[in-house]
Formats: sequence, C-alpha cells, structure tokens
Amino acid sequence: MLTLEGQEDVAGRSQGSLKSLDLGENLYLGYVPTERKGIFENIAVSTGMIGCIRRLKIGKKEVDLRYPVSKDIIRGNGIHECGTSSCINMPCKNNAICEPIGESDYTCTCLPGFAGKTCEVLEDACLNNPCAEGSTCVPHDERGFICRCPPDRTGKLCEKSLMETEGIFVPDFNGESYLEFPTLSNVRQAFNIEVWFLTRSLHGTLLYNGQQASGKGDFIAISISDGYIDFRYDLGSAVQSIS
Repeated sequence: MLTLEGQEDVAGRSQGSLKSLDLGENLYLGYVPTERKGIFENIAVSTGMIGCIRRLKIGKKEVDLRYPVSKDIIRGNGIHECGTSSCINMPCKNNAICEPIGESDYTCTCLPGFAGKTCEVLEDACLNNPCAEGSTCVPHDERGFICRCPPDRTGKLCEKSLMETEGIFVPDFNGESYLEFPTLSNVRQAFNIEVWFLTRSLHGTLLYNGQQASGKGDFIAISISDGYIDFRYDLGSAVQSIS
C-alpha cells in the first residue's frame, strides 16, 4: 500500500505464489553507490535524491539521521545539513518543483493549472495562502486544504519550527550523496516505512534495499519519477510497481 499525504491510497498485489520478502544487502537512502545496471533497473531511475529527508521511520523505530554521529548509520558520503539551499523553505506552491539558481535565487516549475513566480495563482481554498511561509498549500476535497511542511516545520499550518525546538539534523542529498544502514529486518511478511522529504528534482532515489549486490533477487525501492512517487518491489516472482 502506498500512502501520500493529501492523496488517495494506492494498493498493489504481488504476482505468483511467493509472498515473503528476503533482503540481504544494506539499506541505502538517497542514492545507491554502484555501477550494477541491475540495481538501477530495479529502481527505474538512475539518479539520486536531490533534496532533504526530514524523517525516516521503519515500523515503530525512528531512524537517527544525524550524520556522522548516528549509531544507526554505517557510512555516508556527500551529506550536508539541509538549510543552505535557496529552495529549503519551499517557496514554490501547489506541488511545484523548486530549482535553486545560485545561492539566493530559484525558479518554480508549475503543475498544469497553476502560474506565477511561485505557482501561487489558482482560484481555490489556497488562494489566500493560509499555510505558513515556506510551506505548500494543497486543495483537499474534505478539509478544504492541507499544508505540506518543509523539513524544519510542523503543525496544521506548518507554524511550528522543529529546527529551533528539537535541534535536529536534516540531511541534504545532492544526487550522488547517500546514507547506508543495516538491511531491513522483520519485513518478510509486513512492514511500514515512512519518509518525510523535500525534493528539488523530478527524479531521484529515496530508498533501496536488495537481496544481492548484483540487483538480482528480492528488493524494495522508493523513488521519484517524473514528479510522482514510485514504490517498486520483487518477492521473487516479478517486479511490481505502485505509483
């Protein structure tokens, strides 16, 4: 089951008789440092994450993303703290993609139906921008709107600062940087993964865990493809994709 905030749940079912997930390699967040074509074929994108990952929760465990001090992390490369990019405060509205220009400017790529420098022009519940500065207002059939917060804020209107109250470290990924963790455990039959992130690109790897270094065998992968979330997995029968 794939759940995205503000969107309807999407379900999928594995083909064949195999119903358990067998993983053996380490878990990678942001990018997989390999030249094995099989892995990139599994993920279906060849680039890494460009943006920030605020939170990773596997089952009931909150994964410590503080690099390099976290005991959860085996190794990492190219990781910086989120906060120096001109896109960090998510100036683009309505699910638009922010691309930094230099250190202080940016451009917004709007979705169809939106316009303006920050893609803010639309006649709907978000017209007056009820969400806090730096957050994204998204129309919602039942609630009227919901606010999508940047990695450093929380609350219904994204009015609360996490950076100030928690002293957290939010890793920033540049497309080739990554964090490596031990392989997922206790996931053979059922598991939950939560990822809170801010992306500055239409494509990129969020998370990958495989059975073999070659890419053969079981795997799970979460990526961004053409601006959509894609959850792919193989239990040994065939690759399945939910997006």
